[in-house]
Formats: sequence, C-alpha cells, structure tokens
Amino acid sequence: MASIIKKKVGKNTYYYAVTSERVDGKPRITSQIYLGKVEDIVDKVTNTPQPDAVESKEFGTIAALMDIAEEVDFVKLVDSIVSKRNQGASVGQYLLIAALNRCSAPTSKARMAEWFKGTILDNLIDIDPKILTSQRFWDNMDMITDEDLSNLNVSLAKRLMEVYDPQLDILLYDATNFFTYIDTNTPSQLPQRGHNKQKRNDLKQIGLALLMAREGLPLAYEVYQGNRQDVTEFDTFITSFIKKYMDIIEGCEMLTLVFDKGNNSIDNIKKLDESPFHFIGSLVPSHHEDLLNIPFKKYHKCSEDHLEGVSYYRTEKKVFEKKRTVLCVYNPELYDGQMQGINSYIKKTEKELSELKKNLDERRTKKKPGKQPTVDSVTKRVKETLKKQYMSQIYTFNVEDRGSWIELNYGIDENAFELLKKTQLGKTIIFTDRDDMGASEIISAYREQWKIENAFKQMKNPSWVSFKPVGHWTDQKIKVHAFYCFAALVFSCILARKVEGLGIKSSVPRMLENLKNMRETTIYYPKKRGKTERPQVTMLEEMSKEQKELYNLLNLERYSR
Repeated sequence: MASIIKKKVGKNTYYYAVTSERVDGKPRITSQIYLGKVEDIVDKVTNTPQPDAVESKEFGTIAALMDIAEEVDFVKLVDSIVSKRNQGASVGQYLLIAALNRCSAPTSKARMAEWFKGTILDNLIDIDPKILTSQRFWDNMDMITDEDLSNLNVSLAKRLMEVYDPQLDILLYDATNFFTYIDTNTPSQLPQRGHNKQKRNDLKQIGLALLMAREGLPLAYEVYQGNRQDVTEFDTFITSFIKKYMDIIEGCEMLTLVFDKGNNSIDNIKKLDESPFHFIGSLVPSHHEDLLNIPFKKYHKCSEDHLEGVSYYRTEKKVFEKKRTVLCVYNPELYDGQMQGINSYIKKTEKELSELKKNLDERRTKKKPGKQPTVDSVTKRVKETLKKQYMSQIYTFNVEDRGSWIELNYGIDENAFELLKKTQLGKTIIFTDRDDMGASEIISAYREQWKIENAFKQMKNPSWVSFKPVGHWTDQKIKVHAFYCFAALVFSCILARKVEGLGIKSSVPRMLENLKNMRETTIYYPKKRGKTERPQVTMLEEMSKEQKELYNLLNLERYSR
C-alpha cells in the first residue's frame, strides 16, 4: 500500500512516498522515495521542467537490417576470411556499416561518420564514430584481396543457403552496367566505355552479373569490365560459378538456369549442354518468323490463375545446333504495353517528320541560309528518326529531288501495322532443354526474370540499396565496393521476403522508406544541481499504421531504448 509520510529533522519537515507490506504478519515499510520539502513538491508539480535539447536518430531501417546481418553472422563471416590486428573496428564492421549505408542513405566515405551518428548504430556497434574516416575505410578495404572477395561471396552464399534454405531448382541470371564519373585518364581496368543501359555511352561504366534463387534471394555476383559484352560475361560467370559451387550443384538433380536472349551464343549454349545446368532462355522473335506466323487458333490457353489470358504454341525446333522445346507465348498485358509504347513513338515520329517536311517545303518559297539538303541527307535523317522500335516497320517514306527543293512524303502503312499486331506484338519465344516440363511451368519460370530485373532497378535507385555513388577509382576498391553493395542487396531482399511472408505487400522502396521514417528521439533536460548527467527520455516518434505493423511483425521492440 502506497502513502506519503513526513519526517521532521530539526526545524525542517521532509516528505517521502512509501510502500508498506506485511512482513511476518506485521506492517513494514518496504520502499521509500524522497520527495523533499513542501515547497520542493509544489515546485515539481507546478513547474514542469523544459527540455533543452532533442536528438533524433534513424531507427527502423537499421534495426530491421541489423537483425538480418546478425542472422547471417555477417561480421564474423568477413572477419574469419579477412583478419587484422585487434585494433579499432574490424574489417567486417567496416563492411557492415558500408552495406547498411547503401540500404539507407548512400553517401561518400567522408560523410559516413556523420550518417553513423544519426542512426541507432551508434548504440548497437561499440566503436568511436571518429574512426569512420575515408582513410580508415580505404585502409581496411586495402586489406581485402581478390581471393578474399571470391571466398567472401562463396561463404556468404553458403551461409544464405544454410539459414534460408532457398530452392535451387530454378536460378535466375542477368547482367547490367552502372555508369560512373571516373576520369577518362584513370588507369583502372574495370571502368570502360561501352553500351550503357542507361544511355550514358559518354561515361565509363562497370558491369555487374548476378545470380538469384527464384524466391528473389541473391546468391552470387561478379563485377567485370564495362566494355565486355553480356554474352561474353555469361560464359565467364557460369564457368566460375560451376567451379566455386560444385559441392552444392552436385546435390541438385534439376538445376535450371533462366536467362534472356542477350546471353545467347552457340558457344554459351554448348557450354550449358555440357554443364550440370539445364536452361530456359528466350530467342529474338524476328529471327523466327515461321513461329510468329502460326495462327492463334493453334495456341493453347494457360489455365493457371497467375497466367490468366496467356496462351502458347509449343513445338520442337533446331536451335543452336540441337533440337529444343520451343514455345511461342502470347501475353495480352505485354501486347498492351507494347502498343502504348508504339503510340508514344508514333507521336514523336510524327512531330519530327512533320517539322522536317515543313522545313523542306518552306525552301520552295523562301531562300534559307546554310547547306542545302539533298536526297541522301534527307533520307539519312528520316532513317535516323525511324530507328525507334517498330517505326521502320510501319512507316513508308519517299524523298525526291524537285530541282529547286527536296520533297518528302511519309505515312503509316496500315497493312504493315496490322501485320505487326497479328504476328509480333505480345509475343515472346522461349526455348529450353527441359522437355519434361509443362508449358505453364516453363512460362512461369521464365517470367521470374522480373525479380532480377527489379534488383537491378533497385541498385540504380539513388535513394535505396544504390550501387552509386561509387567514389573509388582503383580496381581493387571498386571490387570491394561491389561486394558490400551486393551484401546490401542481399539484406534488403531477405527483409522484403520476410515482410511478404508476414503478410505485408510492399515494394522494397516503400518498405525501406517506411522503416527509415521510423525514428528514435531522445529528449534532454537541464542538469540538476550536483548531477553529472542530464536527465533524458528516449522514445520512438509517432508511427503510421504501416510503420506500427512493420514494427510489431518484425519484433523491432528489442532494439528500442
């Protein structure tokens, strides 16, 4: 029972809050809290102390991803391969901090300490933020050799298989590149100019190949020279993967690799035929007009809910020197998307050709300065305009020399447009050596490619799980950078998989944004007389409904102070 009692000491009366309980049948005071004099109590009640500082730290992203890093023993795994003297932070800690930063707020090494102090990592990792300088990061990155990086990838992959047990029957492969602002005269070999997938052919780029389990879990990666073609890297990657993971591959009876048409070559398919892999790939539709011309009445509809509206024609055809199972697949959603793109291209093409024709027609009545157009120069310009996808197939044009001017006429060939709609649009041609698989299984496996494409899209997002900025210019540091970016992708994919398994449907950016905006706030009050520390209260900021759901389902309470 709680009550307030007073005690008189000399001329002063002091008050205490006490709790009484019966001990051995007799009432005894079991706890006592000093409240002070009457004027002290009145002052506390009437004069609420005002805070003199507030500190806010990023909580949600760090808590959720640290949980995963601990599940895979990331720091221990790295330190078991790259050891250093017991001095300062370990190499594993530096790489973990870099990976978490990539997921949350990709920044330069010069700003890493500032970011670190603005997160709850300051409470979770026992290191002094002062050591997180650019030079310290570089020193630790310099300790990692090419052999170490290879071992790190293998060890991490095997750890992921051990902890999360992904299905290895279907593996997804693809490659992309990332443009950089690395100086042209930099002597490094990895950054090279090549065909950039973001249309930045003027800049040096770095290539990245990725292998992913069908659940969306990244397993292996390889960074390569930016001027190497996808089809060449495919050969190198598969050879390397088989060599590194033979002990795992041998345990899988039906290991099927899924890839797109950019990796096709006679040598690559022959290598797959001789490897432990089966494969599902795609072919360039325009190279197989006989299949595109098959009438729709010979197609079969897929009965599965996730393939609603999809139909296919299945046959066998000699492809890359062997007879393969081939499916010509029609997808109405793909058709609608392609038509939307074509209509957009038509508007742009019409505008460009209209302006060109207007300019040529004006020369009939007005003498304009500059070089006079010719049939060849106008034809060249029209062909350049019609380079947009499908435009050269549906547009016809005629350029004639009328003596004092050049005449251009153009238009859409409606018959050619209708033929394009009937034969090509909405269609994908898939080929495989898995003759035992049903058509729907083959189609479903090939369509899983969106997961790896989505991972690349994510790594090109400047806000979340970003490969950029690279901030390094030596090959060795770029390779280390690629490893912790890969680790960041692994962490985010595992988190997305967990969230989906808990029944929350959310994209990776949306999920990370919700988590990042989940912040921990500490309110500081003025020091009391005779005390060395300021009183403080730490709590989480008000959360949205989505944030509360994530907080509870991921059990993040254990990271809250």
